[in-house]
Amino acid sequence: MRISSHESKDRSRDSIIVVVIVLLMSIGSAGARQLPVSLDDSVKAAAVERIVMPEVNVASLRAEDKVRDGALTPGPVRFAAPIAAAYSIDNAGSWRGLDAGSRRGRLRIHSPRARSLNLGLPTFDIPQGARLWVYDTAGGQIAGPYSRRDRNRDGQLWLPIILGDEVVLELHLP
Repeated sequence: MRISSHESKDRSRDSIIVVVIVLLMSIGSAGARQLPVSLDDSVKAAAVERIVMPEVNVASLRAEDKVRDGALTPGPVRFAAPIAAAYSIDNAGSWRGLDAGSRRGRLRIHSPRARSLNLGLPTFDIPQGARLWVYDTAGGQIAGPYSRRDRNRDGQLWLPIILGDEVVLELHLP
């Protein structure tokens, strides 16, 4: 098969366009990354209100997964065990006023012996301009910021998995 110089130039131009688009996307996303205000704050996560969830009985869950009605139940391995909670910006967290009248609320959630935490917010109705982050207490895993635009069509927001047994939710209100 022979490729003419015209076809070769078109392919080179297309390759350059793809590379430029990828570079622009990576530069744009790196520049747009906003970190939580508290990572530069003297009030560290250890000083934030901490809610301890009930410990999950892993052995009981494994036994439940193996045997149901006396028969082995095939299927996927259990990913998580839900724990219901009813916390909001009105009833939990540590709040602090910031510059220009803005406020920041943080809440630590601890689940003893958990390998990871994945939070679901069934009603995610924050004010316009507000931002939410979730991160581990060391600040090594950071997800966000999330805004009203990130909720699903039912008004919910499901946050990504954070490894470890404790997370911090941080909400910045303008």
